Amino acid sequence: MVDGNKVVASDLGSNFFVVESALGQSRAKTVAALLKELNDDLREVHVVEQDAAEWAGASTHDSLAPYSLIVASDLPPRALKTLAAAAEKRNIPLVVARVNGLVGLVRIQFPEHVVIETKPDFALEDLRLDQPFTELRQFVDA
Repeated sequence: MVDGNKVVASDLGSNFFVVESALGQSRAKTVAALLKELNDDLREVHVVEQDAAEWAGASTHDSLAPYSLIVASDLPPRALKTLAAAAEKRNIPLVVARVNGLVGLVRIQFPEHVVIETKPDFALEDLRLDQPFTELRQFVDA
């Protein structure tokens, strides 16, 4: 969770992860705690108290080492481009979300994933349509 801001009153109406008792505290720490509580499969949430655009714009191949998934929201294009390149080098999935009112966009950058079909294709069953059995021909003709 990368966010250098503190919880302010306007967050209470726009971010359901913050509560009134968190006013003035780190928004990243507040959201991270509640996010972890919401998702049992989440092992750990890293908290970075820094402006997200600055952090993403300065991200490098090595700085992303502890992450297994990156979700970016509303980053400026230049910072997003740098973050995407660094995530691609490290083979870390990147989910980019952008919301404008009721319209949203989700883009997923995922390392190549090869699927090999190990089971042989089965031949189609003979339905005897080109050489129908006598009873079928009689039924169709009737």
